[in-house]
Amino acid sequence: MTVEGWATNQIQSTLFASEEEAVGHLLEEIAMICHPGAQPPRFPMHFDYQIEQEKHVDYYQIKMSWDAMNYSSRSKLSDRIEQLEEIYSAEGKEFRAFFAPCYGKPTESSPQGQKYTTLRSRDLWTKVGNGDQDFDFKVGEVCYLLCAEARITVEKALIPGMMKVLIESAEPEIGDGKGSIDYNKLFRRVNR
Repeated sequence: MTVEGWATNQIQSTLFASEEEAVGHLLEEIAMICHPGAQPPRFPMHFDYQIEQEKHVDYYQIKMSWDAMNYSSRSKLSDRIEQLEEIYSAEGKEFRAFFAPCYGKPTESSPQGQKYTTLRSRDLWTKVGNGDQDFDFKVGEVCYLLCAEARITVEKALIPGMMKVLIESAEPEIGDGKGSIDYNKLFRRVNR
């Protein structure tokens, strides 16, 4: 209803999206660093790391949650898997691909029409943690501590100044001159 409320929502949604993106990258790095035998993938397109054994090679794509990959990406991943199966087969190795959601996947599955296995989230972290059944909790706790500290810093150091600038910039564009949103101006501005 107000320009200030609009500005608050803009800043908060941007902050949440940035945190989610940052945590996703952090989780990928933690998984690669901690998973025993993990190395950067020889063929990185669509994958975060690999674990190579004598007779097979496992590739992992890490995502923050099980629903973080759209159908187009799933199809591209399966196409890439077909290519890698051929490459590794020529080298006498079996290629296996895993979609590994960090949180929210309660069961392992092999989606129909796809060439990868979706791991159960707890199983991923148990593998990454070298058998530690509580590794998912430990990683989550580290992420919480890092995000909480970062959020405190951002809320104190950046948000007040950003709010002031955004409100002052938005008022002539979408405001009614009294602090409320003028919806005619808002929609004309959005749909320019």
